[in-house]
Amino acid sequence: MKSVSYKMFITDLDGTLLDDRKNIPEANLMALKKLLEHQILITVFTGRNYHSAKPFIDALDIDIPVVFQNGAFIMNPRSQEVLYQSLLPAAEAQSITETALASGFDVIAYTGFRDLPDMVVQRTDWHGSPFEAYVRHNSERIQTVPSLPAALRSLTDFSQLAVIGPEGELRRLEDCIRNLYPESVSPILSSVLNGTGFLEFFGPHVSKGIALERVLERFQIEAGQTVFIGDNYNDLELMEKVGFPVAVGNSPEPIKKRCRLVVAGNNESGVADAVHRIFFQ
Repeated sequence: MKSVSYKMFITDLDGTLLDDRKNIPEANLMALKKLLEHQILITVFTGRNYHSAKPFIDALDIDIPVVFQNGAFIMNPRSQEVLYQSLLPAAEAQSITETALASGFDVIAYTGFRDLPDMVVQRTDWHGSPFEAYVRHNSERIQTVPSLPAALRSLTDFSQLAVIGPEGELRRLEDCIRNLYPESVSPILSSVLNGTGFLEFFGPHVSKGIALERVLERFQIEAGQTVFIGDNYNDLELMEKVGFPVAVGNSPEPIKKRCRLVVAGNNESGVADAVHRIFFQ
């Protein structure tokens, strides 16, 4: 092992640790196991919720806090200890939903952090949407209602909202909501597919970057002693805080330009490539 000062390795899931078939390549698993054998802590910072991420977390056998939903929920998956959670206020959730639907966007409301089903939508046919595969993959989590605003009025706990639409229009909506609710809502543009964005709204003080501070409070580790590998826009703030930011080869160019190292893509075991080049090469 190289003589390095990095004590924690953090990975994103989708587009990074997982290949496009949503599997963890064996090379990635072996590389992370090798880090554990050398007393390097590993964990996951993902936009997925607990249930969606759980099979992969279990495969990695992680016993330190994991960051779910971009930092809105932080929990040790083995002990089930909740380190942090931030709910989206109901009034803000209702307002954002009505504004987004009036603009012709699609909206997904997420309730709670561990309840199932936890996704509420009013769109019935997602054919043709760039995020059709995401909806299909999570079909068991989805409840379809005639009117989303009406359904939301009966709910009190929201973990997040997702608004889907053209990237440029979503960025204007993001700016609008930031100005309206600067203290109670955290907008995060998670991904863009073929010009269509997936803009998420969380409760106050939510981001992967903020989550890093909460996790490191548990360990005698500085942010500069951490490595993070990711692939998308919701990873940018975290990339700016860690000691060694890495992008997989399938990342958008703006992500690659913010990183110290660009490795193989997620379908070519990019995580294993990063581990070996940083720690063992």
